[in-house]
Parts: sequence; C-alpha cells; structure tokens
Amino acid sequence: MVDQGQLTHCQRVRRLLTTRFSQNPVLFAAIIGSARRIAAMPQSAVLKITLSEEDLDLVRRIVESGECRSESDVIAALLEDRRELERERIRFEQEEVIPALEEYLSDPSSAISLDQVRQNIAERRRQLKAN
Repeated sequence: MVDQGQLTHCQRVRRLLTTRFSQNPVLFAAIIGSARRIAAMPQSAVLKITLSEEDLDLVRRIVESGECRSESDVIAALLEDRRELERERIRFEQEEVIPALEEYLSDPSSAISLDQVRQNIAERRRQLKAN
C-alpha cells in the first residue's frame, strides 16, 4: 500500500474519485473529463505591481464605472489591448512595410526623396484638417 503522503494531490483526488464512483463509470468519466478541462484552462498567477497614485486612481475609477469587474480585469483588458496593438503592428509590417520594401528593392528608382515624403505628409495633414 502506498503512503497517502507520497501521492500528489491529483493522484489522491483520482484515487478518491475511483473509490467513490467506480460503480458508475459514466459519472466517473464525466467527473474526470470535467477535471481535465478545468486543468487545461489557463492558470492564474499572482503578480504584485506598484502603481503611481494617479494610475491607481484610474484603475479604481474604471472598476467603479462598471467597465471592469475588478482591478485584475482592468489589467487583463489593458494586456488584451496591448496584444491587439501587437497583432496590428505585425499585420502592418506584413501587408504594408514588407511589400513596399520589396518593391523598392526590385526597383530603387521608384523611391521618392525625403523632401517629397515631407511634402506628401504635409498635404495629407491639410486634407485631414479640411475634412
């Protein structure tokens, strides 16, 4: 007989479930399946952070407004926004920057001068202000 102290928590739980539900294999399979799904879920970790008073006030106002349920949700939302920005940056590089660079490398004469770039930017700004 194996000493219970030598078993991992998961082994002890499995042994308990097997003992209790061995007469009902369908229920046992459902319980084990649920436990596996729960175990596969992303795990949380505790992280201690230090915020300025201004940032802490902002986090609290977001929670109080109901936009997020907790301080942790505020941080999770900010991280998701950051992930979205990263996905957008990668998309921009792949769809805009790399093709433009490849076009330039295949025909360097297609490039415009820095002065022309500045003029194009100024013109674009004027158009945006007019709209």
